[in-house]
Amino acid sequence: CQCITGFRGDGHYCVDVNECRVENNCHENATCINHQGSYSCECRDGYHGDGKSCEDVDECLNTHECHENATCINHEGSYSCECRDGYHGDGKSCEDVDECLNTHECHENAICINHEGSYSCECRDGYHGDGKSCEDVDECSNTHECHKNATCINHEGTYSCECRDGYHGDGKSCSDVDECSNTHECHENATCINHEGSYSCECRDGYHGDGKSCEDVDECSNTHECHENATSINHEGTYSCECRDGYHGDGKSCSDVDECSNTHECHENATCINHEGSYSCECRDGYHGDGKSCSDVDECSNTHECHENATCINHEGTYSCECRDGYHGDGKSCSDVDECSNTHECHENATCINHEGSYSCECRDGYHGDGKSCSDVDECSNTHECHENAICINHEGSYLCKCRDGYHGDGKSCDDVDECLNIHECHVNAICINHKGRYSCECRDGYHGDGKSCSDVDECSNTHECHKNATCINHKGSYSCECRDGYHGDGKSCSDVDECSNTHECHENAICINHEGSYLCECRDGYHGDGKSCEDVDECLNTHECHENATCINNKGSYSCECHDGYNGDGKSCDDVDECSNTHECHENAICINHEGSYLCECRDGYHGDGKSCDDVDECSNTHECHENASCINHEGRYSCKCRDGYHGDGKSCEDVDECLNTHECHENATCINNKGSYSCECRDGYHGDGKSCDDVDECLNTHECHENASCINHQGSYSCECRDGYHGDGKSCDDVDECLTPHECHENAICINHEGSYACVCRDGYHGDGKSCDDVDECSTTHECHENASCINNKGSYSCDCRNGYHGDGKSCDDVDECSTTHECHENATCINNKGSYSCECRDGYHGDGKSCEDVDECSTTNECHENAICINNQGSYLCECRDGYHGDGKSCDDVDECSTTNECHVNAICINHEGSYSCECRDGYRGDGKSCDDVDECSTTNECHENATCINNQGSYSCECRGEYHGDGKSCGDVDECLTPHECHKSAICINHEGSYACECRDGYHGDGKSCDDVDECLTTNECHENAICINHEGSYSCECREGYHGDGKSCADVDECSTTNECHENVICINHEGSYTCECREGYHGNGKYCEDINECLVEHNCHQNAACNNIEGSFSCICNDGFRGDGIQCIDVDECLNITSNQCAEHSLCSNTIGSYQCTCLPGYRGNGRTCDDLNECAAENNCDANAECLNIIGSYSCLCFSGFHGDGISCYDVNECASE
Repeated sequence: CQCITGFRGDGHYCVDVNECRVENNCHENATCINHQGSYSCECRDGYHGDGKSCEDVDECLNTHECHENATCINHEGSYSCECRDGYHGDGKSCEDVDECLNTHECHENAICINHEGSYSCECRDGYHGDGKSCEDVDECSNTHECHKNATCINHEGTYSCECRDGYHGDGKSCSDVDECSNTHECHENATCINHEGSYSCECRDGYHGDGKSCEDVDECSNTHECHENATSINHEGTYSCECRDGYHGDGKSCSDVDECSNTHECHENATCINHEGSYSCECRDGYHGDGKSCSDVDECSNTHECHENATCINHEGTYSCECRDGYHGDGKSCSDVDECSNTHECHENATCINHEGSYSCECRDGYHGDGKSCSDVDECSNTHECHENAICINHEGSYLCKCRDGYHGDGKSCDDVDECLNIHECHVNAICINHKGRYSCECRDGYHGDGKSCSDVDECSNTHECHKNATCINHKGSYSCECRDGYHGDGKSCSDVDECSNTHECHENAICINHEGSYLCECRDGYHGDGKSCEDVDECLNTHECHENATCINNKGSYSCECHDGYNGDGKSCDDVDECSNTHECHENAICINHEGSYLCECRDGYHGDGKSCDDVDECSNTHECHENASCINHEGRYSCKCRDGYHGDGKSCEDVDECLNTHECHENATCINNKGSYSCECRDGYHGDGKSCDDVDECLNTHECHENASCINHQGSYSCECRDGYHGDGKSCDDVDECLTPHECHENAICINHEGSYACVCRDGYHGDGKSCDDVDECSTTHECHENASCINNKGSYSCDCRNGYHGDGKSCDDVDECSTTHECHENATCINNKGSYSCECRDGYHGDGKSCEDVDECSTTNECHENAICINNQGSYLCECRDGYHGDGKSCDDVDECSTTNECHVNAICINHEGSYSCECRDGYRGDGKSCDDVDECSTTNECHENATCINNQGSYSCECRGEYHGDGKSCGDVDECLTPHECHKSAICINHEGSYACECRDGYHGDGKSCDDVDECLTTNECHENAICINHEGSYSCECREGYHGDGKSCADVDECSTTNECHENVICINHEGSYTCECREGYHGNGKYCEDINECLVEHNCHQNAACNNIEGSFSCICNDGFRGDGIQCIDVDECLNITSNQCAEHSLCSNTIGSYQCTCLPGYRGNGRTCDDLNECAAENNCDANAECLNIIGSYSCLCFSGFHGDGISCYDVNECASE
């Protein structure tokens, strides 16, 4: 049996195939509807077609419900409406958004203006910007009307003007306040000086102060101009001067009466000396007498001051002194003339010797002559003291002795330099041999070379005795042999090592195979690797024989096969198991379908799961065909649809029930509104409630639109508005009755201003008064706004401003007339410069004249910036500079063109030489010509430097020389071939000796043989001079001795090294003990370690003898004990300190008791006090519990209290008894 198309099963049991759940031809935008044995396809809403092909319906191209201010947006299967920017709504209904009422981006200082679908922003007056950003206009930084002597004060959105101190006005017009003509604070003895915007006070002459306070200056007690020989007399505001007796003048200038300038009796050779109030006569120098009679004094015959080397000459009234020849001075002081320090005739190589009154000349050492003429003495051609191994070098005026090379000394004494002891160029492996005046170098045995360069003889590169399976290792002066890996022996004899019978590195899963000199490791079957490392071969990753439905399992060295679940066999052959015909786990509501190697369980329609577990499909929580306004009801294996309340239909199609057309519960004053699946009730305007119950709204109690000057009257469902008395309108808009529109009492030059219920009269600008009477204001004599460059003209009720000539504007603002932007007389090649009220003309650069007439300046005939290698070309109004040929640049800067670095005509075999502004060509050496054409010179046919035993070979531009066969050299010099300088047969440890036409070989010291074969002599195996505590080390051609470790010396003599007195590895905290050839280290007390590293022992952590009341303090190498606070002692013994015995040792308060404790102390406040003992305050017992009687008063005292019985009671205060006043008289 076989199920027909549209059903599935085993033929005995067939169920409908739900094509909608498996593959079908329905379009992705179609709904698949399953039928018994078939299915159908229906395009979803928003699509059209046959269901197998569905295309989107573009509702936006046809009918749609979008508003005219909305955009229709087509979607796959539907469409949406979106209100355009500036509108809001659901897209089908769009209203203008009044952005100005809600969110907008207008600045707080801007006005928002709503437009249909948008809005705009405009900044308010006093602000500027785009409206969304408004900034205050700072009128003070730009145009404002403040006077130049006023301060402009910027405000948010406006500005104000305030006249500066010293000025008055409204700020737009400011006049200087002349404080001196009005009130000022200057003193009566001061002058008031008015300034622009201020004033100053200056005390008058004779007074001092700040001008506001002036006091008389007592010139006589301070600064005055009276002469020192006059008396100052102070007066109010001034002073006077009177010359003293014996002086004459005006007091400010007083002169002594000079008798010497008038009549006196002094001699003609005497001096009249005026004195204050008198005079005297004194004979002049050179005369003697009483002054009224004077005669000449002959100083030369008596006392005079002439120097001993001077001549005294008497004159009338005086004398003079003249120094003798050879001396100089003023005659009273004569010094020897040092001709040697000034002009003399001595030779430049002579010494000038000054004598008293003369000088002499003597030739210096090394020169001979009379001193005024000196010639050099050539000591080297005569007697000198230079050593026989020195060179005498004559110098001008002397000579020098210089030891020859190889000698040292001062030249007069020369000793041979033993270069071998100091600096020499011998190799470290060469012996330096000193000779008289020179030295030589010879390589040590085991090395070869010229002595200054010595190389080790590498035996390994020549003859050696190492086995063919050994490695030859060269050493300095010898070599050694080591068998290669895989061989063993002494190196000269090597045998194969069978690694497989001994230690080898083969893996446990590998076989070891021995070879000559080595061995091989091979991994066993089932493993792979290099033999030293073997890993299991995973056959399952490569070739294996397992069936395609089997699993390959890798094992160590092999593999196995196991059939997959659902198959059976040996793994290399596997057959399918039909689980559906046997046991399977499919659910009772599932179908079992056998597959190759497995089976499938599929839940029947109406169920879902993995087939082994099938649960009812709740179509209602997933896909179902119920209408959106229907309820889906799930059943076992199926579902049903039921329309919701407010809808009717079969559940898959549901339509709204319009309750408003039938029964509803809305109030008579409400409107019924049908909604999808329901309805709602809304009370009409003027009513409020839930719609099913509506009451009248008394708008007058709440929101209404009546004007503030109107009365609100409530009606059923509405209200009305009536304007109050004194206002007129419809009640929602009430305007004041404007009395100014009817007859009133305001003056003709006044303005009537209406107020709420009244009016006022205000004089117009330009008039002043009470409004009912107004007079003209003359603004020009007071404040006005005319510009400083304008004239103010008063008019009736106003004034006008006219700008002065050269300015234009409205008079309140006058700007300079820029004649340069209009008509002017400046020349076309001149610049017009506007000035305040006028203009001027200036010829442009390159022209000269008065500006109204300009002519070209020929810069080339005057000053210009052209380079000296440039040509100046005059142009109209300017000039041009062009560099001459051979130069380049901008003309003002011209650099030489280097033709040699660019294109030139020089020959390839010529040198290009650049010159300033040109170039030249010169043929290179070996060529001749004019440089632009160069030919080769054949030096071989002319003069050349080739040796007579060489051949000359001409080359292009040169020539070469080659020595003939039996000679060698560079061709210009040819000599015999020294075979020793070329490859030869001498052993590397032999010396090659060249002979004419041949050479010989001799073994060096430390070697023996015929020279072509030389073997090292091992001195360490024979006699040597090494010390018993030294090691003999044989070298190629020599040997050395090295003291063993712990000894020092040259190896031939070795002494014990005392490491303890030199360098050792002992720690700084260690005692070093020297031994013969070695030393030991022992840590000091307080340290522990191996001696080379010692650490401090922290005794405080181990055993120590500090007292129990002491602290142990570890220190480097030891420890210390310090008694704890409250104890004293040396730390090993600590006793308690009784702090209470010394008031300075404790902190107890004065009203406390100190109690000593072990290691410390305690403070306790005394009775009547409270605190911690270190601070104790008086306890107020009266404020707390006390023993006073109820009829007593508690009196607190410091540290205690007392009780006093009240009046009418008696007792001690603790007990008070009533006084029986009636029992007494």
